[in-house]
Amino acid sequence: MAPPTLVFVAGYGNSGPTHWQRRWHEARPGSRWVEQADWENPERTAWVAEIERTVAAVAGPVFFVTHSLGGLAVAAWSRESARPVAGALLVAVPDPDRPDFPSAIRGFRAPVRAPLRFPARMITSTDDPYSTPERSAALARAWGCTPHDIGACGHINAASGLGDWPAGQAWLERALGDTGPLT
Repeated sequence: MAPPTLVFVAGYGNSGPTHWQRRWHEARPGSRWVEQADWENPERTAWVAEIERTVAAVAGPVFFVTHSLGGLAVAAWSRESARPVAGALLVAVPDPDRPDFPSAIRGFRAPVRAPLRFPARMITSTDDPYSTPERSAALARAWGCTPHDIGACGHINAASGLGDWPAGQAWLERALGDTGPLT
């Protein structure tokens, strides 16, 4: 099996230049970034189609690095595509069934609660404003993810002040160690 290619999938509003996810992508030549036509009005079908388009251009398996809504989008994509996936690092997946979930985000409510078809690690925070620890743990269990709660780090984004987030990079390297070498 070929080594996986990193594919980064950002969330609602995209990940800007100070976000750890963007920094990791820029530091890893050969990695891919899933672009979306509308970052401010995400629609599930369109987002899943862009993931498929990006992954289709990769020879061999991919390894996803997601943030927020990107995790829900990858989970939805994985139920529709049979393309090879070595694994995923799902960071700060929001709870789309919250009453305050943004109305601009369409089609992501009530995600399928069955195991993903690839190994995944879900990184959560105890004070994420978009999911409770209980809801995050329940989703990780339902998806068959290995959960990792990193304490009080907000939404694990640029506002969390993580910079290059060395601890997160260590989680990524551990996850990649489970899949083989990285290209």
